Amino acid sequence: MTNYFETRMAPHVARDAVWNHITRFLEPYWELNSKSHVLELGTGYGAWIKSIKANQREALDSYPELHQLFQKNGIKDVAAHVGDCTDLGRWKSETLDLVLASNLLEHLDHDELNSCIKEIFRILKPGGQLCLVQPNFALCPKEYFDDYTHKTVFTHVSLSDFVSAHGFQVIKLWKRFLPLTLKSAGSRLTFLVPFYLRSPIKPLAGQMCLLAQRRDH
Repeated sequence: MTNYFETRMAPHVARDAVWNHITRFLEPYWELNSKSHVLELGTGYGAWIKSIKANQREALDSYPELHQLFQKNGIKDVAAHVGDCTDLGRWKSETLDLVLASNLLEHLDHDELNSCIKEIFRILKPGGQLCLVQPNFALCPKEYFDDYTHKTVFTHVSLSDFVSAHGFQVIKLWKRFLPLTLKSAGSRLTFLVPFYLRSPIKPLAGQMCLLAQRRDH
C-alpha cells in the first residue's frame, strides 16, 4: 500500500485549505466542546484532523510512515497511530466524542466494514457522533472504480442503511457534498469552497457526507 500513497495521494497545494473550509462548514453540526476527544480513521496526510478544534486529537492510518509524514507536514498535537481500522482496541469503550473518516469505507470488504463500524460504535460515548465523507456511486458510477483499491459500493442510500443497521441514527446527509477529486485545476480556487458547500447547485459533485449519532436504547 506504500506505493498507493505515492501515486494516489501525492501532496496537493489545496488540501489543507479545503479541509479547513469543510471543517468550518460542519462544526455547527458537531457536539464538541473544550474537553472533546476526536479520532480520524484513514487520516492520510492528516489535513482533516489537523483542522479540528478539540482537546484531544488522534489519527489512525495503515501507512507505515505516518509519524514521519505528520512531522514533515508540521502536524503537532495530534497523536498518530499506525494500524488497522478494523481493530481499535487501543481505545477504551465509550471514550470518544467524534470519529471522522474520509474516503475510507469503500476500501474495505464486507467483513472489514462490519468490524470497523462495530469498533466505532464501541469507542464512541453514548450520543457520540460519526462523520463520513465518501464517494457516492450514484453520482460517479463511471469513475468510482478508477481507484483500483475500491472494494465496496456505497450510495447515499446504502451508506445510511449501513450505519443505521449498526446502531446509529442519521442526523444529516448531504447527497451532493464535494467534487470526486481534488486533482482538477479548479481545486486551487479554495476560496470558492465555502460557497460550493452551501450552494444547492453543485456541479461535478461526486462525494457525499453523512453525520450520524450513536443510538443507545
